[in-house]
Order: sequence, then C-alpha cells, then structure tokens
Amino acid sequence: ENIPAAAPRSILIHTQNHNERLDLVISDTGSGMTTQVQDHVINKIFLGKAEKEHLESHLGLALAQKMSNDLGVKLGLVSEREKGTSFTLSFPKK
Repeated sequence: ENIPAAAPRSILIHTQNHNERLDLVISDTGSGMTTQVQDHVINKIFLGKAEKEHLESHLGLALAQKMSNDLGVKLGLVSEREKGTSFTLSFPKK
C-alpha cells in the first residue's frame, strides 16, 4: 500500500524588537490547534479527547504560563489548523 509522505515540518525561532518589549517567537508548521483547544491549552485541567495523549504538553504550558506571569513576561499563542502554532514570550524592557 502506498502511504503518502508527511509534509515537511519545521520550527522557526526569532525575535522582534519593540520600544517597550522584546518578543521571542517560536513557531512550527505542525497540525495546529482548534479554537477550543487554544482557549484552554494553558489550563492544566482541560483535556480534550484528542489531547489526553499529550498530557505532558499541557502541564508544561501551564507551568510556562505560571512562570511567565511570575516574571512579568506575557505568553501569547496563535494557531491555525493544518498551518501551525506560534508562541510568543514578550519580555518587558526595563
């Protein structure tokens, strides 16, 4: 049986320098997330049916959010199904 090859995936890491902050952006070209998952992905309590197998990722994001908040760093998320996901860590300039 012929199985189609998976599309190449990549991870891109870059910075964006703004007047009041420095952003570290980490993006991938993976499968992305549904809007429902995006709304809850950082909440370690929420586990959708398909996400239960990725429990460690959800716990890691909850910890990243807590640590970011404690340090005054904003954690942002943008994702689109079948296109990928970007996380942004926004560091204030002091």
